[in-house]
Amino acid sequence: MSEQPHTEATYYQMGRTKQRRWPWVAAASLWLAGGAVGGAVFSGILKADKTREATLDVGPSAVAAQQALDPEVPDQPINILLIGSDKRSGKEAAKTGLSDSIILVKLDFKRDFVSMLSFQRDLWVHIPGHGNSKINAAYQLGGVKLVKETVKELTGQPINQYVNLDFQGFRNLVKAVGGVYVDVDRRYYHRNGPGDCPGGKNCYSELDIQPGYQRLNGVDALAFARYRHDDSDNNRVIRQQLFLSELKRQVKDNVLDTPSFIDALADKKGLTHSFKSTSKFLDIVRFAIGIDKSRISRGYVSGTSGSVGAAAVQLQVTGEVAQKVAEWQRPAFVVGPAERRIAPSAVRVAVLNGGGRLLGADDLAAALQAQGYQAFVVGNTPQSNYADSAVFYASNREDAGRQVRELLGPRASVAPRSRDQVNPLTKQADIIVVAGANFRALTVPKVANTRQVKRRADTVSTLALVSAFRSTKARTGLAVLVPTKVARESRVRTIREYRVDGTRPALKVVFESGYRKYWSIEQLKWKNPPILKGFTKHIRKCHTDLTTFYDGKNMMRLAWQRGDTTYWVSNSLDYALTSETMYDIACNMRPVNRASLPKGTVDTKLSIRTSGDTP
Repeated sequence: MSEQPHTEATYYQMGRTKQRRWPWVAAASLWLAGGAVGGAVFSGILKADKTREATLDVGPSAVAAQQALDPEVPDQPINILLIGSDKRSGKEAAKTGLSDSIILVKLDFKRDFVSMLSFQRDLWVHIPGHGNSKINAAYQLGGVKLVKETVKELTGQPINQYVNLDFQGFRNLVKAVGGVYVDVDRRYYHRNGPGDCPGGKNCYSELDIQPGYQRLNGVDALAFARYRHDDSDNNRVIRQQLFLSELKRQVKDNVLDTPSFIDALADKKGLTHSFKSTSKFLDIVRFAIGIDKSRISRGYVSGTSGSVGAAAVQLQVTGEVAQKVAEWQRPAFVVGPAERRIAPSAVRVAVLNGGGRLLGADDLAAALQAQGYQAFVVGNTPQSNYADSAVFYASNREDAGRQVRELLGPRASVAPRSRDQVNPLTKQADIIVVAGANFRALTVPKVANTRQVKRRADTVSTLALVSAFRSTKARTGLAVLVPTKVARESRVRTIREYRVDGTRPALKVVFESGYRKYWSIEQLKWKNPPILKGFTKHIRKCHTDLTTFYDGKNMMRLAWQRGDTTYWVSNSLDYALTSETMYDIACNMRPVNRASLPKGTVDTKLSIRTSGDTP
């Protein structure tokens, strides 16, 4: 279940802070969704003209790619194509490789925001000159130039610059920072068996990374970030964001001047880019440094699971690309929570049947007319492949389009209308609405139900972990706290006692709540671990000073300290726990010798595996 807007989240605040933060835009840009991270340090290092020249992409293919770029328009946003390629070293060095990640980044200097749009690597798209294939094949078929052409055709957006970072570049950069501390949410394990990859091809990366807060080196960090065996691409994207967030916390400006960083980026095998002007690049860096995290938007095109022949792919969902591009162009914090309400009588709506359901457009038009809109039916779409309804607005009627979309429900998409949608029947309309197969009725908000309902924590009480934690305290010397409340339907998958960097005692407990939704509790004898940097807010709750960490509107972590020990509750990768649930867990952590339940409270039994695998 997704987190609703929370009063303590500051991610979407409109103002700029005076503090000059680390250039998070370049961090998240260079490797938000896939193969080669390391971008968090990229923006700072390339301040030096020497490094820019050393990493400039050269050669015949580079010339072709740069000639294909769209010219920058003065006073307009700059769009940068960011590619994480999976080119390896050694025997495979000569191969172009596939693109392990593709991100389109918009830097809007006028409206003061950065927006990123990622594409799942298995998304089934049209590749110019090659027919339909997975989007990650474009890099192998035609390098950066063909990736650029593919993304531009898919989104309709110009692309002005590019950056390409491969596996070796990523490993170099992680090594240069001395490793990155990451709160690994569960165990990540895979070993290729004799029959897993016939002929040594199409093997998954082998890894064995235990859960817990720890420092990952280049090899493990790459395996952790790229892991997708028996996992979803959505979780993979989130792990990229998690890794970049921790990299951002731990790298400081003064380390960027060290020779190791210059050498790491100057390695032409690892990083190339198209920036020929140092002054232009420095303008971008200055903008990146000054941007506040609340002005950065992240999104991705995921599609839906399907197959083409024997290949498993992500098929495009009708309207998804257009909607995601529209949100990328105008993120939620630019739109704002309170838009101008448009009088329905002033909005002309052309309605088409796009779902193949008999009289679907007639029903929708009649429903809109009942709300006061000038709605009229104009026929059918060329293909009846719309499962959910879609709204397309004229260039000056976006507010009206979004207002109608509210009536169609959250599954409906909204985007600018394209040129081929305009014909003699629709050209006079302010918006075009396509009735999807799932349309049954409008979602009209009722005034009586607009009062916000306070949500409650979804937890159960338990003393099931007291015995195990008492033993942990005796063995480790940690000031162990035991949870007396946990998320409902949780199962303990791992209780891991270990030492961070071989010295600091630590305890990681991994819970599974729902199918492969892992949340955890970490306890660590370390007064100021790097993970505490970049917090959202300090609050006082249940007689404890708590520190919140939000990703957008979702609480990702809740931390507090006692003496020299730091504690935190981490949400699942898909934010399955509400903030209320996380507060309830944190507020009911007790010293093992004082753990008890109020009289009459049911002691819920838990399934406990102290060293279980997490698939």
